[in-house]
Amino acid sequence: MKRILSILIVLFLLVLPVKSFAICGPAPDPFPDFIFSGGFCDNILLVCPTSDYTTIADAMAAADAWDTILVAEGTYNEAVVFAHDNITLRSFGSAENTIITQGTGTTISFATMSGCVVDGFTISLSAADDTTDEVIWSNNNDTTD
Repeated sequence: MKRILSILIVLFLLVLPVKSFAICGPAPDPFPDFIFSGGFCDNILLVCPTSDYTTIADAMAAADAWDTILVAEGTYNEAVVFAHDNITLRSFGSAENTIITQGTGTTISFATMSGCVVDGFTISLSAADDTTDEVIWSNNNDTTD
């Protein structure tokens, strides 16, 4: 029994990746830019102070349809504009501690995009005073989205 357990442990260690990395750190080769291609989910882009994407806008600019953007806890003072259909923007912390805000304007714009998801954020306008200020805006009239 000990021999079988030893063999299983050795086999397990052989199939583990040679390199490991923290969830919020630079990605090792062959995984540049925290983009993991293919398979179960398309691409995952990470937004945090130590990744290649330090703003949500940077990650949105690099994202394609069916990508997922994971955002670390923090306050992001920026407008988020979805440029492709079927992008998921998700916090990997608590909604109370993952905040997207800006003074005026539109905080999140889906424009005419469809199939997009925003999950796990506090979204706000800190100084809205105009009728054109909107927290979330969409011009997609498709009732299925």
